[in-house]
This record gives sequence, structure tokens and C-alpha cells, in this order.
Amino acid sequence: MVLQYTIEVKEPKYVIKPPKDLRSKFILEMEARELKKLEDEKQQALEEEMRRIEELEKPPPDPLFARRVHSWVVVLPGRQDINSPFFIEPSTGVHHELSSPFYLGLESVWDHRNYWVNLQPCTTGCRDLDFKLSDTEKWEHLLVAEPWIMNKVEGLKADEVDTGEDMKLANKHLDMPMSWSLKPTISHTDYEKRYPGGTKTIFYKKAKMENFSPYHQSDGLMTRVTTYENYDWTDPEWVYEYYSNRMDKLFYRKQNIKTESIIESFQEGRDDALKEHMHIFNGHSIENFHKLKFYCKSRYDSLEVITLQPLQLTEEFTGRSDYLYYRNADYGQKVRMAGTGEITKRPVMKVVECYHRNQSKPASKDIAKVEYALSENKIKMQYHYEAGKITAASREFTKPEIGEAVFSPELTKAYTGDLDLPPEKHIDLFYLLKNMVKSEEKTLNHLREIVDEMTSLLKRRMAENSSPELRISVFDLERNQVARSELKEKELQKIQDSAREVEEDVDYLAPFLARLGNPPSLTLEQAWTIRNDCLADYKQLHASRESRMVAELETQNAALAKKQKWYEENQDALTSDKEDAHLSYCRDKKCFLHALGLRLARHRALYLSRYKKLEILLDKDPRLSILSGKT
Repeated sequence: MVLQYTIEVKEPKYVIKPPKDLRSKFILEMEARELKKLEDEKQQALEEEMRRIEELEKPPPDPLFARRVHSWVVVLPGRQDINSPFFIEPSTGVHHELSSPFYLGLESVWDHRNYWVNLQPCTTGCRDLDFKLSDTEKWEHLLVAEPWIMNKVEGLKADEVDTGEDMKLANKHLDMPMSWSLKPTISHTDYEKRYPGGTKTIFYKKAKMENFSPYHQSDGLMTRVTTYENYDWTDPEWVYEYYSNRMDKLFYRKQNIKTESIIESFQEGRDDALKEHMHIFNGHSIENFHKLKFYCKSRYDSLEVITLQPLQLTEEFTGRSDYLYYRNADYGQKVRMAGTGEITKRPVMKVVECYHRNQSKPASKDIAKVEYALSENKIKMQYHYEAGKITAASREFTKPEIGEAVFSPELTKAYTGDLDLPPEKHIDLFYLLKNMVKSEEKTLNHLREIVDEMTSLLKRRMAENSSPELRISVFDLERNQVARSELKEKELQKIQDSAREVEEDVDYLAPFLARLGNPPSLTLEQAWTIRNDCLADYKQLHASRESRMVAELETQNAALAKKQKWYEENQDALTSDKEDAHLSYCRDKKCFLHALGLRLARHRALYLSRYKKLEILLDKDPRLSILSGKT
């Protein structure tokens, strides 16, 4: 239950009057007129500029406008839950509605059944056309009558309409002639090219788009879009590139030609978890500007963003167990050694780390921000705000000189927002300073490691850009030479295996022992009976297979002879198509009979050798060892 209260606010009895406006109303009105006049002039100049640009962007007059003949696909309702007709442009495969401005009119429609001529006016394009092809007032068909499948009986469902031979004969009409063109055959290599020569360039207003087929460019470039400042495509501004099949997972690059800034995006799967790289063209040094984003869940340190600048390094983290989410390091200028002349590395001047709130600690003990001021030899800490407090506690340590082991209270100073808290003990402050010094050393070691890691990553990116490698699928036999050779080896091995009979270990005595209840040992009579039954069973199996193959061979020979006799009797009355079909049938049947004869001959040739091998296996079987020396 929600209770609502209405509070009435009364106006105060005494109100301070606003000061009087002593400015001249005439002067204010004249200034307003001047401002309005300036705004009108700006608006008029803007409209004139837009009209000028519109005139410049108009395409030149087309002498063949509305006179070109084009063919496209129309999909009519009636199947696959299609309720209204629509167009499909075959050159692009894009779906278009009837009201599309790209189609100015329609002359005819045809399919494999008939040809219909449009009798409707196309003054409004194809938007108002009625595609009920059975309406003779709007469509004139070329062939007499309509195909039987297009006829629909009023009041009957589709499955209740008679589609038998009587229905077809009653609505007999001329068949559509065969297509004069051959069936198009496109190889996989030509299909992958997509464009003539593997590339296509389209010019737009202040833009150019270049499309490439897969693997056409050595760097995996698929699409490049370039925008220009002028209409002559001579002053480029932005370049957008889309890649595919890159080993380095690069799929998008955006480059500003004016500022030479580049943004590269990568897919997941890199071992360094790189997601995005923003940098300056040819600026691959660690001391140039770089902003790198990572897939933080794939990194052990949960690093999400790192920004590199000449004298600064910034890290941003997400989801760390120590609640660290930000680190910034300031560097000093490099110096040249007086004796050797070598240039030293950039010295770290200051490091700032920020932490999220750790609810397991009191706010006065939970560090929110720590600053390692190495140039000042100090460590500055700021804690989180207590609930209801407007100030937060802070503490500052001055690190003792090297060799000093005694902690002095003068080395620290603090501020606390709660005066009721007892002062810190010296021993606690000593251990806190000790931990913070260790944390500082750990942070400096991390900075050295991350600088080395980023230096290695930038060198790797420079190598990947200079000599990119493309990923080739194991199923791409046209480009993957290893997969192609392995496939040939497998095919050769398969042929060898099929040519060589592979015999498996089979327990020939199992069914005969099962009849006797699988006794642990056999008597002499049982052993002789099992041996003879096994050999007799093999003879019967061989004879049965041979009789089946002989019967099949006789049946197929009789069918072929009958077909050849029919062909000789009706040879003069046969059409060329039926004669070709008969010859193809005889050719296939003779091939089958030849294979069947080879199988029968092989079966008969192997009978004796297999029978002797079975005898040897039975003699060596330990379960029939009682027969040894008694055969």
C-alpha cells in the first residue's frame, strides 16, 4: 500500500522586489532587430550554400533514363508464408518493395510455365501493379490457357483440389519452350572472386568504396572506404578498412589522413588479448602516443586500457581482487651520462594508484589513493570517506635515508576527520611504512615489466603490419597445400585398404560352443563334432553366396537381353532422347554385370585358400587341443 501526501507551499508574506531595469527599451529593441537581421542573413547564406551544393551534387543528365531494359526477380505470394509480392535485385541480392524508386516500370513476367505481358499503366512505377496473373484484363499470357497447378477451385482447400491426370488433361496447355541458354556453371574459384578481376570500385559523393575478393590482397583487405573533402576525390580525409582471415585477428582500421591517427580493432583470440590500438602513423616507439585496449578477462592482471605518452603511462583495470582500478606514472626527461655519453632510461618521478572501496575494512584504514612521489622521497595516502563525513583521512610518509633503521614520528604526518579515534601506535606506523615501501618496489617492478611488454607488443605489431600473414582453413583445399597433400594420402590409403582384404579376429567356435552351453572343456567326440560342423557351415555359406550371385547374374543378363530385343523392334520409332536413355541404360547395366562377374570369379578363387586357413585356425585353437595328433 502506497500513501501519498500533498504538501501545500504558501507564498511568503514579504518578497524582495527585483531591481528595476534601467536599460532603454528602444535600444534593446534595436539591438534585437540587428541580431535578427544577422541571423536571417546567416540563414539565407546557409540556404544558398546548400542549394549550391545540391546543384553540384546533382548527377549529369542521363540520355537513356527510363529506356534501359533490366531483368530482376519478383516473388509472388502463395508459398512460404509470403503475403505480398516483392522484388529481389539479382546483381546485389537485396530485397526491394514494389514502391522502390529503382524500378520505373514493368513490361512482362515469365517463369518455366508461361509468359505474361503487363497491360497496366506504370505512371507511378511498380507501386500500384496488381500481380494476379490470372486476371486477363491486367495480364496477357503468351501460351494458351493456364497451367493446371495455377487453377484454384472456389471453396476448396489446396489439398482437396483434384490434381490427377484427368485434371491435367482437362486443362492441357502448351508447355513453355526450353531455355536457349545452357545451365550456368560457376567454379568455386570463380565464385570466390565475387568481382571481375577480384576487385570493384564504386564512387559516391565525396567517398570511394573499394571491394576485394577473399585472399585477393596480401594483407587480407576486403573493403576500403575513403572519404574526401572535395567532389573530385583528390583530397582524402578518412580511410576505413575492413579485413578478414588475418592471423593477427585484425578486422578493422580507421585512419585520419590529416592528423595521421590510426585506430585498429582486433577480434578475440590473440595471446596478448589486444582489442584496440590507437596510435600515430609510423609511431611504433614506446615514447610515442599509444592507447591500447585489451580483453581484460583474458589477461592475468585484468588490464583493460593502457595509455602511453612521452612522459606518462596510465593503466586502467577492471575486476581486480586487490580493488586497484587506476595507475598513473609520470616520467622525467632522459639524461646523457657525462662519462660514457649513454642516454639513460626515463626516470620515474611519481606514481599514483587508486582503489575501489573494500567493505571488509573500515574506511579510515582502506586506502583510496596512494601517491609514490619518488622525486620528493615521499609516500602520500588518502583513505576512503567515512559514512556521513565530508572529509577523508590522509597520511604522508617521508622515506628514511638508506641505512637508517630507526623509525621516527617526524617521518609521518596525518589528518583524520574523526577526533575520537585514538592515535596510531609507532609500531603500527613502522609496519605500515614498511609495507608501503614494499608496495612501491612492487609497483616499480611492474612498471618496468609493463614497459618491456608494451615495447615487445609494439614491435610485434610493426612486424605484423609490414608482413601480414593470412589464416587458411583446413577445409580450403585450393590454398591449403598441407590439407591437400593429406587428403591425397588418405585417398591413396583408402584405395590400398579397399584393395587389400582386412581380416579381423573372429571367434569361429562361439556359436557352436553356445549350443553345448559353453563347457569349460570338451571331450574328444565334442571337439570332432564342433570342428566338422564349423567346416560344414563354411561350405554351406560359400555355396549359398555363390548361388545368389549366379542367380543375380542370370536375372540381370535376361533383363539386358529383353531390353536389347525391345530396342531392336522399336529402333525406328524411337526419338533421340529415348535412344540416348536406352544406350545409357545398357552401358550402366553392362558395367554392373562386369563387376558382378568379377565378384563371382574372386569368390570362387578364394574358396580353397580360405577353407585351408580356417582348418589351420581350428587346429591351433587351444579349445580343440584335445585333437592334436589325432587328425
